[in-house]
Amino acid sequence: MSSAEDKSKNTQAPVSVQAVKPSLQETIIRDEVAVKKCCNIVKTDVHICCKCCAYSWAFSLNSIECCCVGLSGLCLAMSKCAIGCKDCLERIDCDGH
Repeated sequence: MSSAEDKSKNTQAPVSVQAVKPSLQETIIRDEVAVKKCCNIVKTDVHICCKCCAYSWAFSLNSIECCCVGLSGLCLAMSKCAIGCKDCLERIDCDGH
């Protein structure tokens, strides 16, 4: 070996790479924050879903009620028309008597 190689080997100290392990308390806090965040997201999603279902249900009931009101009005109008036709037919002497 040359003297330059010997010098470079001697000047470089071995580097020990150790992963810094978080303490148990840091791990617990990190996991607790992650769980709270996840639960908050799920809680928000469930709240939005329930709200959407309630609005859809209310809209459906209002639509059905509107249709029923329309049909009821139509039935009343047809009933009055039928009564009017009956009165009109009674006045007409179809037999010529």
